[in-house]
Amino acid sequence: RSQNRLGVITTVPGAAALWRRDVVLAQGGFSSDTLAEDTDLSVTLLCAGCRLVFQDRALAYTEAPVTPVALWRQRRRWLSGNLSCLRKHGLCVGAPLRVRLLGLPNLWFSHVGVYLLPLVVSAWIGLGRGGVALQPLVFLGGVALALDLIGLIGFYVADRADLRDLWHAPVQRMVFPSFLWGVFWSVVVTAPRAWAKIERRNTALLG
Repeated sequence: RSQNRLGVITTVPGAAALWRRDVVLAQGGFSSDTLAEDTDLSVTLLCAGCRLVFQDRALAYTEAPVTPVALWRQRRRWLSGNLSCLRKHGLCVGAPLRVRLLGLPNLWFSHVGVYLLPLVVSAWIGLGRGGVALQPLVFLGGVALALDLIGLIGFYVADRADLRDLWHAPVQRMVFPSFLWGVFWSVVVTAPRAWAKIERRNTALLG
């Protein structure tokens, strides 16, 4: 919603996208340069001055990975593909100002900066001259989690989603980042070269 209001949607998810055929073809159609063709096309259209719109009333049904291995492969492909998009589009010279000042920096932070942040924090803690007391860090972490939960409740209410799902939030916020950090460094060491489709189990329920 925020990206929509600012006009800087950098990824229209492939499983929930509707494109104007003439506009896509005018930019050369889908590219096979990356493993994240949805982000690639979205950024290409943004840099060309096109408008991407989020519709919160649209419904899309898709299957998600159901095993850790499938999730690992999916996230490796997503991250590798998005990093390729960043290399491909660079600073997107000539794009609208909002894209260069908001859209692309957000994309860089989401797929690079957020993974390097733990290293910066760890270095700050380990190299601080006077040391860092544990109590303030625990307090700040608790405040951050509380604010995050408040934000999640607001998002769930806005989307009219089932609030009972929020019991997953603390574990997801504390465990899943470590999983994604592992994905990031595995991509840095050896980037995937193939799509690595997930196993289809016909689990998507319609209606």
